[in-house]
Amino acid sequence: QSLTDQITISGIQVKASVPSPIASPGNITRTSGNPGTQPVVGVTNDVTNFGSLSQSNTYTAVNATGNWNVAGSWSPAGVPASCDNVVIPSGKIINTGALTNPTCKTLTVDGTLDVTLPLAVSSFNAGGDVLVNSGGTIYLEGSNGSNTFNVAGNITVNGFLWIGYNTPIVANVTGNLINNTGGTTHLGDVGALISARLYISGNAVINGGTVNSSYSPNHLYIYGDLTIAAGGELYLASGGGTTANIQNV
Repeated sequence: QSLTDQITISGIQVKASVPSPIASPGNITRTSGNPGTQPVVGVTNDVTNFGSLSQSNTYTAVNATGNWNVAGSWSPAGVPASCDNVVIPSGKIINTGALTNPTCKTLTVDGTLDVTLPLAVSSFNAGGDVLVNSGGTIYLEGSNGSNTFNVAGNITVNGFLWIGYNTPIVANVTGNLINNTGGTTHLGDVGALISARLYISGNAVINGGTVNSSYSPNHLYIYGDLTIAAGGELYLASGGGTTANIQNV
């Protein structure tokens, strides 16, 4: 990968320039934005169907407070899509507002992201890693407990991640949860008896800081290994409908 932006090819029909069986490798060259050249491997058939040519951007929040689905909230102006990386700097707040299904590739939060999903079928989908840096905060809220926050990569928490802030929600992590010193992963809301569900398909690594599922009725499932280093803390509640399922400790 030689470009800052990711280039994805799908659905374009390409005719090989030599009769075959393999056309010579070539390049895609971008002359604006982030200039550079992306190599393309040789075509293995005379005609290969790819699709459409698209590229990912990195969208950075620019306003003190902004909405995810407002183009002016980001630089460059636009609304992030599933192939795009999102950065929320320190001092910036982004609300998902009425947007039904916010999506991005990677997500880096040094400021604040407030995810409030308005409909029963709404979900937030990150196709890569999520990083909450020191001083950064993510609040996750649903509407009826069936809403989901889905992460295809890892979540690394150096700041504050609150799952089930004010209203229930389900968080699904395909990769690992990594909670570092100074970081807090918090499930549910004790004052309002708000439940949260966290499903980790990979490992949970608590290098430091706190993972707190002590408020009922929460559900914490770790399908990989749980590692708690010196200085790390995991709080679990008993009773009240709270569930903790950990495969290996």
